[in-house]
Amino acid sequence: MRICLTFIALMLLGALASGTELSMLKAHVSPNSHQVSVLMSVPAPPIQTGAFGDQWEVQVQIADGTPVTVTVENVTIATTPAGVQTNEVILTLSDGVSLAGWTSVLVTYKPGGPTTYRFLGTPSDKQKTIVGADSKDDADVYLSGTYSPRIHSPAQYSYDIAVGYGLPYFSQAHPDWGRVGFSITGTADQRPNLDPDSYYAGALWQAYPVRKAFGVIQGVVFQLDIGGEFARKKLGDSKTKTSNFLAPSPHFDFPIRVYSGSGVFVTMRPMVGFEYGENFQNEQDPHGSGFLARWLLGTDIALTYKPKKRFLYSISLSSSWRGRYLQQKEIDTTSVFNPATQDFDFTFNVTKKPRNHVQSKLDWKWTEFFGLTASHEFGAVPPIFNYVDHSVSIGFTFSAAFAKDAVQRRK
Repeated sequence: MRICLTFIALMLLGALASGTELSMLKAHVSPNSHQVSVLMSVPAPPIQTGAFGDQWEVQVQIADGTPVTVTVENVTIATTPAGVQTNEVILTLSDGVSLAGWTSVLVTYKPGGPTTYRFLGTPSDKQKTIVGADSKDDADVYLSGTYSPRIHSPAQYSYDIAVGYGLPYFSQAHPDWGRVGFSITGTADQRPNLDPDSYYAGALWQAYPVRKAFGVIQGVVFQLDIGGEFARKKLGDSKTKTSNFLAPSPHFDFPIRVYSGSGVFVTMRPMVGFEYGENFQNEQDPHGSGFLARWLLGTDIALTYKPKKRFLYSISLSSSWRGRYLQQKEIDTTSVFNPATQDFDFTFNVTKKPRNHVQSKLDWKWTEFFGLTASHEFGAVPPIFNYVDHSVSIGFTFSAAFAKDAVQRRK
């Protein structure tokens, strides 16, 4: 009888052991040692150790928000002082890029069978939840008050705000499913020949269909934006009101890491998309022009030097281009300075001509969050598309990003 009970107990233990599926429970980056610690669901996990890094893929989102794929050079299983293997797998990485200030790590294990294991790890609660952003392009919270010197009109002041926030991913095991968030942007300038009051508020869904690097391309980001574009501005004798609704509009971003080393980062982010929706009102038609559709192309380029010294935390030179190619006619606003009245004469038309906008910024960060920004822009932005003829401004800036969940705002 005792032998029978012992046999049954051994069978039950074996069934429990075989029922424990291999999975990842936690992933954490150690920047100083260039290692990733992965906690598995079972001790002494059945993995190959040594130079079997090709079975593992590690992608780290570093301090500036760029996802970087890092080569795994060695795989080991941690042991107790008595030499017993634990459930911790240590991946030793190549040291070609700094991992300090990392915000997430995606670990993928492909043992060669039908199952692929994947986990998205984030820093512990002891890490800062908000970090400084080097420029507007990589900021989740951006506030800027600028001064525009006298150029064919009195000197004036303006503001520029941008806020974005992403909720947690739907699944840590499947971060490619993405997450939802919101985005708010706004600009206002007292000078009528510059960009009129322009606001956007909406929701977004952001996913990562490709998280594996292909050369310098660090993956593919997919995003759907849905929201409203609004403008209300007095231009000459007209008080314009323009409002658009954007249906779920898709675009793809391709983050590229051109160079990284010695505190210098060079990045590019080409994008392609399509915007469509409804115009409810504009200066030419108070009842709106109806359906709108635009092809969207663009790119962001940034050169950043980050010594993190006193009064020189970072300095960044960035440039952003957006080209909108209209499939339906939309409001088109132009202005000509009238020396006789010392004011601008405005003309409103409805056209399909392409609308381009280029903005370049030099950001000098004294501290992690505050700095001075010099900006130059020209072109037209929705919804009123008032052409900006080479505007120059300088002002104080606050910029920050959510360290654990940085999100790409609509731009």
